[in-house]
Amino acid sequence: MRKYENGLQVIFAKDESKPLASVNILINVGAQNENAQESGFSHFIEHLIFKAGKKYPGLTFVKNIESGGGYTNAQTSKDITMYYVDIGKNLAGLVLKMFADMLIEPNFVESEVDMERLVVIEEIQSYLDEPEDILYEAFVKTIYKNSAGKNSILGTKENIKNAKVADILSFYKKHYIAKNIVIAVAGNFDEKEIYKIIDETFAKLPKVKQQPLPNIYQKNHKTPMQVLEANTENSFIINGFLGPDIKSDEMFAAETAMQVLGGGRSSRLVQKLKRQDKIVYDINCWLNHQRGTTFFANFAITKKENLKKVNAEICAQIEKIIASGITPQECERSKTALLSQWAFQHQNISSAIQEDAYWLLMDRKNYSKNYMQNIKKVKAADIKNFFKKYYQSQFLTTVCLTSKEAK
Repeated sequence: MRKYENGLQVIFAKDESKPLASVNILINVGAQNENAQESGFSHFIEHLIFKAGKKYPGLTFVKNIESGGGYTNAQTSKDITMYYVDIGKNLAGLVLKMFADMLIEPNFVESEVDMERLVVIEEIQSYLDEPEDILYEAFVKTIYKNSAGKNSILGTKENIKNAKVADILSFYKKHYIAKNIVIAVAGNFDEKEIYKIIDETFAKLPKVKQQPLPNIYQKNHKTPMQVLEANTENSFIINGFLGPDIKSDEMFAAETAMQVLGGGRSSRLVQKLKRQDKIVYDINCWLNHQRGTTFFANFAITKKENLKKVNAEICAQIEKIIASGITPQECERSKTALLSQWAFQHQNISSAIQEDAYWLLMDRKNYSKNYMQNIKKVKAADIKNFFKKYYQSQFLTTVCLTSKEAK
């Protein structure tokens, strides 16, 4: 790892076993960093950047990647924006040069902005047409009622429609600064060449102070169950509760608890609600990772008449763990499943380096390195204590979605 005077961070993961390289740029900005007028700007800029190069404009960038047999994409989340290319080893340097051309002083041409504006508005509309996405957005806005965690990644159609180039550029200049950037390169590449390019480009960015973070911490609050309507055959439910700070070591117990409750076919919720009671078509749970307060959520697909029963049974299973705990064998089985999933995911050089870079931005640079060791340390009692501390039925957030006819 190398950290430059301007705050830029660079990490490498060398692997010369294959003639491939992965070049990733992570920016410490996402929906959490946006105010109401900027809603959706992080995602909008992600789209615009690929057309913003001066030496390598959009089509030239794509042709260079595709002619080299590479693949490129980008994504925006609540807390980061990421750009990445997987390509042959001899082209890693060219990719980094093209990224520098796009990301440093981008050329946001008004005609290109207007074209991409339509693309993003269509993406927002498509998202709003999906029942599960409607449900998720409602859940997030409710559980993160008083924090920036509630901010929508895509923003609103109205906001994107009215966004001016000057406003977009202003947001870019505030957040696309050296201290917010991690360059992560993995695979088979020329280390000296990559450092030389960085020294000539990103390392020359001025040293600028980061913008203050908005409120990213949420306190428990009571909220009634919500029932939404949409054009859908099935009914859906999400219930959940606030979890630990993402920087807390309780995250490892939380991940294991997720596996115990609804992380696989042998989990408690699958066995009880799907196999035994046969009242859900599918059920799972997950731990939401984002800067600040996390949340633990359960998701199920069922029939309208079973929604209340499913909600009650999820709570009953959690309360059973709080009352009686879990066996050491159940804990070990869940940890083994988590460790296997982790190992499979990190066989891919892109996934591994991206995760390392993400946790570096979250100020947990050793999270990935120590993940397996920390999961192995989790005991059965830690699972009981996690639910006892964070699950409180009066603060449970529950959102259901059912068909207009069914309601």
